[in-house]
Amino acid sequence: MAGLVFSRFTLTRRRFIRGMGAGATATVVLAACGESEPEPTPTAAPVAEGPTIVTTTSLWADLVTALTCNGLASVKALMPSGADPHAYQPSLADRAALETADLVVMNGMLEDGFVPMIRSVEEEGTAVFRTIDHVENPLLADEHGHDHGHDHGEEGVDPHLWMDPVRVSEILPKLTKQIIEAGRLDSASLQACLDQTQLLLAKLDEEIRGMVADVPAGKRKFVANHASLEYFADRYGLEMIGTVVPSTSTMAATNPALLEQLGDRMKASGVSVILVDAGESSKDATALAKHIGDGQVVEIFITGLPENDPRGLSYVEFLRTNARLITAALRAQVGTLKLDDDHGHEKDDDHGHEKDDDHGHEKDDDHGDKKDDDHGHEKDDDHGDKKDDDHGEKKG
Repeated sequence: MAGLVFSRFTLTRRRFIRGMGAGATATVVLAACGESEPEPTPTAAPVAEGPTIVTTTSLWADLVTALTCNGLASVKALMPSGADPHAYQPSLADRAALETADLVVMNGMLEDGFVPMIRSVEEEGTAVFRTIDHVENPLLADEHGHDHGHDHGEEGVDPHLWMDPVRVSEILPKLTKQIIEAGRLDSASLQACLDQTQLLLAKLDEEIRGMVADVPAGKRKFVANHASLEYFADRYGLEMIGTVVPSTSTMAATNPALLEQLGDRMKASGVSVILVDAGESSKDATALAKHIGDGQVVEIFITGLPENDPRGLSYVEFLRTNARLITAALRAQVGTLKLDDDHGHEKDDDHGHEKDDDHGHEKDDDHGDKKDDDHGHEKDDDHGDKKDDDHGEKKG
């Protein structure tokens, strides 16, 4: 690997404070994909004058650590893994860490409490990389709204871009360029680490596509506790038909009328899965699950795996774990619906549904499924439901 090239630094206030020992380095490392032996990631021994890079979240810290070859920079995440960025309150130690940084990496539309601090150090000359500003074709929050504070970016943009490994991979070259400029690092060295990181993300994307392929196309629908999974759904052909909390923020609230409307939509769509971030309240989601009768509340992870999680804290393992949880829930949803059909379709008993009743098959009548009505249609028989094929995969 090519050696590092540094220019002589002047003793700035940030480097003086850093020399006094402020800030701990990140220890997370991007994991390899798949079950096979991982390919080695280029590494380099830590250097005394390597740049200090501060990230707001542990997921971006892991990616930056990989981009800097697991040693060419000192990387620190301000928030613990799994912390809610909407609710996190920065400390004086966080302020001190920001003041020592050569580069700050933030999402740009989530870290409400950090905005004043980061703007302050930016005005003093610290480089700031806002990932949301570098996403091509970002998704909009649509009817869910964007009612929480933001730093840069456009009003109404969905901030949860890290749920899509392809979009993340696309912005890594720009982030690498910023790291090189901030730390006076050798571009050839970091290019090798960038290539390896993008390769791992490409393998992860392929792995997730394989998981989704095992879910019948007509049942790739779900409800989320808040609007945090649009990027994941958009990438992998899933459909989020609604949210318990009508917002991209965990700090927003819902009301009984909205829950009742969502419950009716779930019944009409044959959806029973409600995905909830493990770090947020599931009270309303649980009430909704009871309202529809056969709802499943499934915990996933939106801002990172919990600290000390045996699976580790890497970005790759974070997304892989979520993909496994989501696809397993959707497969179970299909099994549950078919089981109800085979046992008298208990779910639709309130509508007087009998297997061959031409007048009680309300759900399929809405979609004009005449062919199946004439032959005693079972909704999910053999997973080949015409109705689902025609109407079940809005995005994918």
